Amino acid sequence: MIHLQAYAAAQLGELADQALFRTLAADPAPARSLQMLRHLTFWSNTFQDITRLNLARVSDPELRKIVQTHQAEDAGHDAWFNDDLRLAFGGLPDVEAVFDSAYLPAREVCYELMSEVFLAASDLERVALPIALEEGGKVFLPRMIAHFGRVGLGSALSALGTKHAEGEAAHTLHNDDEALRTLHLSPHARERAMQMVDRVTAAFRRFAQILDRAVGEPTPEEAAVAERLRELTGLRGQPRLADAAVSAIR
Repeated sequence: MIHLQAYAAAQLGELADQALFRTLAADPAPARSLQMLRHLTFWSNTFQDITRLNLARVSDPELRKIVQTHQAEDAGHDAWFNDDLRLAFGGLPDVEAVFDSAYLPAREVCYELMSEVFLAASDLERVALPIALEEGGKVFLPRMIAHFGRVGLGSALSALGTKHAEGEAAHTLHNDDEALRTLHLSPHARERAMQMVDRVTAAFRRFAQILDRAVGEPTPEEAAVAERLRELTGLRGQPRLADAAVSAIR
């Protein structure tokens, strides 16, 4: 399994070349980059369902421990994401907003990733799925969090701020879990798992393209978001004001 983890790291690591991360490295105005949250809202909850359903289908006790650790480490991050939505937009989107046609491409990617739970034919593949998801997170999260940190929102944001960065650093699957070294895949299982990694990589690549378009396109609410950020976080680069803003809206 450790060789599959290396394969996933290599495949998903190539996503670092996506235009989204060059866009974020240029530090667009946060009122613009926060529009990514609209496209990530469905994913925030879908990811929780993926980890929960994947765990429920694992029958081997030892493999279940590995998958359960992954599920537990990511549990509750949807609440962090909701905090970020409240900070940026003043509240949570309603059902009509979540299922608006503008966010259909993002929802379709979520469905593709969810399907991997049901395509998995063995518990070993169910261990491989969170490995692939974690490797994707290694590419997206640090770059997104770094951008928001540079524009003064690192302490204010939860899912896309330093709070999440600190949590991710402690994840077992980020730290070369020794248990993975004892798991061996048959040639057939390895081939299936590698195909799953390829599909997950392709899905995350489409997600990066969707998010890049979201950052690049102005929206009618952008001015309102900018004004809200000025009111809540004060001057750029003052994290204590940002912390106070988050406390004020909880």
